[in-house]
Amino acid sequence: MTDTKDKKCFTGLTDAVVIVTRTTGNDPRADRVIEVAAMKVDFTQLEYNEELEIRYFQARVNPERPIPKKTESAGGISDRDVRKEPPFSTIGGDFRAFIGDLPIIAHNATFHKEIVNTELKRAGQKALLTNPVYCTRECIRNYLAAAHAENTDPRLGRVLYWFSIIGKSGKLKGAMEEAYLTVKLAVAIHAIDALPGSAKDRWEHYFENFPTPDPASGKKDPRPWTRSDSWMADFGSNVMLTLTRTAQFFFLFLAGFLLVAVLLRFTG
Repeated sequence: MTDTKDKKCFTGLTDAVVIVTRTTGNDPRADRVIEVAAMKVDFTQLEYNEELEIRYFQARVNPERPIPKKTESAGGISDRDVRKEPPFSTIGGDFRAFIGDLPIIAHNATFHKEIVNTELKRAGQKALLTNPVYCTRECIRNYLAAAHAENTDPRLGRVLYWFSIIGKSGKLKGAMEEAYLTVKLAVAIHAIDALPGSAKDRWEHYFENFPTPDPASGKKDPRPWTRSDSWMADFGSNVMLTLTRTAQFFFLFLAGFLLVAVLLRFTG
């Protein structure tokens, strides 16, 4: 039987299918799928030919239950958007046939596979039991740990920004776009995994345009994964820096005042 555990390395991976889901919530056993998108990848071709036509599958479905208005997993899809769409059971067979026995790639792959399996079982379709799973999020997390990075939060939008796949303020508009961008991320990870050396060496070699700064220079580390991308964190850092400098100034002022007082006492 094929190993179904999450794979940590993309080395040797050839054909695979990237999957993305939009759902009513984050419980793969209780929540429902409202959109699926999948793209087939041939790494042996895509690394050298970005214009290669990609085979894809996309469908919105009626979850047969209300979609919570503030759930992030729905990706902005509302009840009105899917009320005329068919239930998952209508497209489940075609979606399962599209995936076949190919390895599955996803960001947070365990969740995507589990909720798809739940829907497939409800639809009377064969679950994805033997498909190997490759998680881009876990791969990035492992590389960050190997590089001793401070920022260990590998959310997809943030990681795509690190790889210059999207801009810093870019937003993922839909499941198909997310699948396409995850394909590009998977290709980058595949290239990193193919490099020689340790995980730390491979990560740093791929990002050689972000060299480690000389600590003596006092310059901010340019590598985005070594700091928080949050403006709140930056604001907090600036406040702490201001307080530290204020304390240093006060200490120097007080020391100078005491020194002058002592000199006046002995010379007066």
